[in-house]
Amino acid sequence: DNEGVWSVPTEDVLTVGDVQVDHIVDNGGGGTSSTGTWQNSGGPSSYGTTSVFARPVADYTWQFDSPHAAGDYEVLMWWTVVSYRGSDISVDIDTGSEIHTVSIDQTQNGGQRNSLGPYSFGSGIGSVTITASSDLLPDGRTVSTCADAVRFRSAGSSGELPPIANFSANPTNGVMPVTVEFLDLSTGDAGTWLWDFGDG
Repeated sequence: DNEGVWSVPTEDVLTVGDVQVDHIVDNGGGGTSSTGTWQNSGGPSSYGTTSVFARPVADYTWQFDSPHAAGDYEVLMWWTVVSYRGSDISVDIDTGSEIHTVSIDQTQNGGQRNSLGPYSFGSGIGSVTITASSDLLPDGRTVSTCADAVRFRSAGSSGELPPIANFSANPTNGVMPVTVEFLDLSTGDAGTWLWDFGDG
């Protein structure tokens, strides 16, 4: 209130910064490209309607680009499993400033998100590229490589990645008493761990 007198008009500009959001790129959709021959796969539990597969020489790329905010993202890959998939398949994660190469085993963990690790996409752009493996099956055939979906999961404004529990155990069966070794393969930033073996 200015005692019945109009206030002087003012104008301010509000700039909202980039917000990190999750980004999922499915095979065959926008943001994908490939070389070689990729065919529809009959593998079960694809993300979306289908997955594709190839044998060498072939690459499949999922783009991570604008309007996504620069920052830390966990990269997760989805594939389908059939008996002739490869167990040592090369994946390149291009963060815009460097390329990280990881190896994945597509003979297991199909039909789910599999973490390839956390990465810093400093410019908000990058890509994930899978290369069809030239490994051979015991019968002499070349393994197949699946391309399905990639998820870039935001670490949020705190810069911390959400924890994803992942443990392996060896051995997983035996005659009591048995000593089991657990290996923590979890990713992200966890503050505490709770072990529950279901035995009270």
